[in-house]
Amino acid sequence: MDRAADAGLLSGLAGRVARAAGKQGVVRFAPVTGGYTNARRGIAHFADGSSLFVKAATTPDTAAWLRAEQRIYARLSGQPFLPALAG
Repeated sequence: MDRAADAGLLSGLAGRVARAAGKQGVVRFAPVTGGYTNARRGIAHFADGSSLFVKAATTPDTAAWLRAEQRIYARLSGQPFLPALAG
């Protein structure tokens, strides 16, 4: 992905992440490498000092996989071995 497309993706992603987290906005996004797909990963940092891990789709396939992952996490909500799901 070129820098302009990458910046556009992050700009749109920041707004969606802030809404899902109930925050005013993302002040910094720190990319995280690794994983088994080409989904975008990173840590979103907010003005209040809080942060959360973000995974975002970059292709139709990753969108489908992340929706499936979200359904599974929703069913397992509250289990001590899973972090809280923000959106």
